Amino acid sequence: MAKENILTRSKKKKVQGLIAQGRYSEAMAMLEIICKGDPQDVEAWLNLGKIYVKRKDLTKGRECFEHVVKLKPKSTEVYINLANVLVRLGLLQEAVSAYQKLLDIKPDDMIAHQYLNDTLVKSGLLDEAIAGYDRMLELSPNNPQIIVAKAKVLDRKGDKKQVYELLKPLIMQYPNDAKIAVAFAAVCNNDGHRDEAAKMLESIVENPQLELQQETAREVHSVLGKLYDGAANYKKAFSHYLQMNMLKGRTIDIDKFTKEIDETIKTFSNEALGKAPKSTIPTNTAIFIIGMPRSGTSLVEQILASHPDITAAGELNDILKLTKEITDYVDSHSLYPQYLNELTIDLCNTISQRYINRLHDISSTSRYITNKMPHNFLVLGLISILFPQAHIIHCKRDPKDTCVSCFFQNFTYGHHYATHLETLGTYYRQYKKLMDHWEKVIDRPIITMQYEELVTDQENQTRRLLELLDLPWDNACLNFYNIDRVIHTASYDQVRQPIYDKSVGRWKNYEKYLQPLLIALAEQNPSSK
Repeated sequence: MAKENILTRSKKKKVQGLIAQGRYSEAMAMLEIICKGDPQDVEAWLNLGKIYVKRKDLTKGRECFEHVVKLKPKSTEVYINLANVLVRLGLLQEAVSAYQKLLDIKPDDMIAHQYLNDTLVKSGLLDEAIAGYDRMLELSPNNPQIIVAKAKVLDRKGDKKQVYELLKPLIMQYPNDAKIAVAFAAVCNNDGHRDEAAKMLESIVENPQLELQQETAREVHSVLGKLYDGAANYKKAFSHYLQMNMLKGRTIDIDKFTKEIDETIKTFSNEALGKAPKSTIPTNTAIFIIGMPRSGTSLVEQILASHPDITAAGELNDILKLTKEITDYVDSHSLYPQYLNELTIDLCNTISQRYINRLHDISSTSRYITNKMPHNFLVLGLISILFPQAHIIHCKRDPKDTCVSCFFQNFTYGHHYATHLETLGTYYRQYKKLMDHWEKVIDRPIITMQYEELVTDQENQTRRLLELLDLPWDNACLNFYNIDRVIHTASYDQVRQPIYDKSVGRWKNYEKYLQPLLIALAEQNPSSK
């Protein structure tokens, strides 16, 4: 027995060395042997779970952590790992439960409190998140970071008056704190407090003694852009939006992206799609809302979510992840889209069933469940194979308004094509080229929702959409802004208001600054002039 323990300790020491060197495959193989030999080894199972998570095998990571919970139910380390992986899996209710169990063990763990509150917000449980921040304030009274976090949740609830009253004293106390100023200014974009907020943020930007972190500086310029846009000072607004994008410092390789679009079009030809196997799993529950970001996808989703037969799942990235995971199922391990010829009906059924199970976890009673990930337009050919009965709704908007809105949006991650006007215009052209192709080769009708028509004729456009989905009319769809659900995208504030058309033709306010975009849009695309 002693010899066996010595051998195990030696293996564990070697495992630690392999992990330190980033040799995760070798470490995982050794840990699997250790865990098989001793199902009670907490340390080995915990490390194995962590490696699975590093390798993006979240399901196996979850299984390991749940095994450790049974062995060591008072371990705060395993609960934090379990909860985090549950969030990444989209199992938010289970994650909330795990964070709460962690806090039962260690009630003063501020990091766990913050993670719990973040998850409550993602789950749409805003009142519970506000109560959670109140508990944090009991542990750390008058903590400005916690107050700001609470204010942001109140802002998502639409309670701008309470946010203003909550943050106004902090502004007086911390006049040079950029994060407090940004949170405060975000609710001041009205005639009563706009000038006050703009002056405050300008003083922070112009203060040479304040060294703002890049992310914070981007937020400051973003909010200043919105404030000046609201005041119709378009020169200053554009200047701040430009500085915001310059601070991002990243863009995509647009030539590489163009080649990828061409390859997708070539691979998913009319002939290839006609020969491709298709899932036989019933997939009529799924609705995919696609298009360029800022083209009205959130508005369409919110209108549909107001119907009693529809549940909105927000932006699920499951499909874009599946395009990579399918590689593991095909013999050649080809990447997307090269593996099209290797798909089988059984494989299509397996993959589509996983997604349908995911939808059923979100709602087991709704007739339809929407996924409004805009960039699913990139993989519509694969979607038509995996979900042949699904409805596809394509949101379209004037290309200039779409691109300007993307350029002005401080996206928190991704969207690197939107940081330069010329690149953004070229990206839009590639999107349009691909959508034109899908319209020709996909054998299922794609429902088009034109933003300008929707905001000027909401009832008739909504009736048309519901008829195409074979749904009865419901007046709640006209009052979509009253629906009690959380929007996690950049449009969360807009869809809480009655429909408006003030964003139509917005690009004209900035026309003199948009020449790189306008030239890029016009190249080989006269219709966008």
